[in-house]
Amino acid sequence: MPSWWKSLLGGRTEARVPAASVRSPTATDTLRRLLTVPPTTEAWKEATRWVQDANSGEHDFLVEMGLGLVEAWPDALRSFMFHYPELLEPDALPPWWPWVKRLETEECALDDSGVARVLAFVAELAVTELALPSSELTVSTIEQLCASSALSAVVRLNLSCNDLGPAGAAALVASPNPVALKALDLSSNELGDAGVATLAGWPALRDIERLELGDNAIGDEGVGALAASRTSQSLQHIDLDGNELTDAGVVALVGTPALAALRHLNLGDAELTERAVVALTRARFAPFLHTLRLSCSGLEDTGLTRLLCADPFSALTDLDLMANRLTAASAQVLARSTVVGQLKRLVLSNNRLEANGVRALLDAAPWSAMQHLDLRRNGLGDAGARALAESDGLAALTSLDLASNGLGAQGVAALCGWRQLAGVADLNLSDNPIGAAGAHALAESPSAAGLTRLRVDRSIGGEALRLLETKLPGCDVWS
Repeated sequence: MPSWWKSLLGGRTEARVPAASVRSPTATDTLRRLLTVPPTTEAWKEATRWVQDANSGEHDFLVEMGLGLVEAWPDALRSFMFHYPELLEPDALPPWWPWVKRLETEECALDDSGVARVLAFVAELAVTELALPSSELTVSTIEQLCASSALSAVVRLNLSCNDLGPAGAAALVASPNPVALKALDLSSNELGDAGVATLAGWPALRDIERLELGDNAIGDEGVGALAASRTSQSLQHIDLDGNELTDAGVVALVGTPALAALRHLNLGDAELTERAVVALTRARFAPFLHTLRLSCSGLEDTGLTRLLCADPFSALTDLDLMANRLTAASAQVLARSTVVGQLKRLVLSNNRLEANGVRALLDAAPWSAMQHLDLRRNGLGDAGARALAESDGLAALTSLDLASNGLGAQGVAALCGWRQLAGVADLNLSDNPIGAAGAHALAESPSAAGLTRLRVDRSIGGEALRLLETKLPGCDVWS
């Protein structure tokens, strides 16, 4: 019996005695096939489900055999999600639990005893990824968590949505145990400026590469403390979405030489004045930035022009400009910039592009690397769908979001004649009045045969929905 089972059983040493292992060649061949495919979430689910459903007499042998195979898998995929602490009791664990390297919960309230169960599991398996979002953690349970040496092997820690406040940040910083941390998610914890200032002085921050601080009521003072930190030089990913930053905070953050390693930056909801935009283009990390997210930042057309006019982002592959009141003029700016050949993901949802904006965006540029394009809520109408269908670019596109654009059956018919639709796997047409006629056009279109996920408005009716499900058997159709 594993030692941690003994501790959870309160010292009792009686173990469950499995039936004699039946080493079926079919069972071992099946498991080997399931665990030697390219690692994915779906492959993990299939393999663990297969072991779960296997004859109980084969569990021990199959799990031991599988241990050697899953060693090649990323820890992030070797996950076990529990919905209440009792699922970590010995008799409730799935047979494949020794394979786990990522332990996560989903809105599961954890008191002292629940945290103790989590820590026992983490310690026994040297879990490297621990996700406890929305777990109603308190300062007391955070102190309990951080006091355990089990945390010393954890590389990725998610404590988001727990309302920890500055005191929770102080409890984390006071612990000597999070020595291996590379990624920390403290989103939605009401940290405020005081909590971020505490984190900024944390010696362990020196090794953290990914820091998520979204929705924490952080203002310029907190961001200033982070910018002035002497231990932030390893940060490659910073998420500050949904905070209270003005241009002064943005200028302080992007102007510090300490963040030269930054590759991913989320400044959603920050105030991007001309001064802040200019500072961003001059940041030391700008030529190396891969991801830039500036949703709801008040950019407008003039701000985007300033942002891209000097072509400062030579490595950018992911740009989010959601809800910035951008018009067709911004589409022209984008089409003329050097990001045309680089971007793999572009989010332009909740703007004012209209059909002319789509035409300006696509006619002058091939967008040869683009895989995901989000044009939700831009007033495109059928004319916008036709403009999209008439373009020759977007050869690499696999995901297209056109939700809430007033597309009717004619717009869908235009899309069905678009050569590039054949490469799209994920298409979102929800909240569009395409009607039964639009649904029939999709169902009969050879270009739609490659779809694996399709979202449509429920107003198409049950008959049209069933037709889509019949004609597109490999597609997950949502309404």
